[in-house]
Amino acid sequence: MKKILLDHIKCKLCGGCVAVCKPLALVVRTGKVHYSPKKCVACYNCEKICPQGAISIGADDEDKD
Repeated sequence: MKKILLDHIKCKLCGGCVAVCKPLALVVRTGKVHYSPKKCVACYNCEKICPQGAISIGADDEDKD
């Protein structure tokens, strides 16, 4: 499964990604969006909805060399 990458500099904390994340893999805590990969179902709706482009999809977890 590919990882979600968060750019906290670009993020404006609009909450869109948290709102569309049904498995609650994304939450706002201590003024930042935090990601829990164990809860992620890889729908990537968070990336699609982010108006700031603060969320991107990284390499597969298995691709670590």
